[in-house]
Amino acid sequence: MLSEVERKKALNELTKMLGPHLLRRKKTDVDLELPEMEEIIVKISLTDTQKYYYKNVLVKNYDNLKLLDNKSKNFSKFSLLNILMSLRLVCNHPFLFLYKKKYDIPRKDKFQEEFIDCSNKLKFLERMIPKLL
Repeated sequence: MLSEVERKKALNELTKMLGPHLLRRKKTDVDLELPEMEEIIVKISLTDTQKYYYKNVLVKNYDNLKLLDNKSKNFSKFSLLNILMSLRLVCNHPFLFLYKKKYDIPRKDKFQEEFIDCSNKLKFLERMIPKLL
């Protein structure tokens, strides 16, 4: 058995050998003074499309929520078992709710009008990201 002094010596040698290969650092090694996080809440209204789906999800109007599936020419069914989750999806972007089973990415030439213009959150982000960068 190794004595306590020999263990500490072996541990120090091992630490020195492995030191350059480890990514772990101590809190004192990284001396960053980050400013406190500042949170600004911006209230953004829904687009007309979002309002339409929001209202129909809220009142469980299945007829207005039916969408024609282009490939099979059938109406796709929506499950509104979790209404709060569906409302959250609609508020973030209507496509999240509409295409939760199958998502079609808009074409590049129509991406702006088909994807970004459907959600006021994305419109806001599109304006704010260049300013923040």
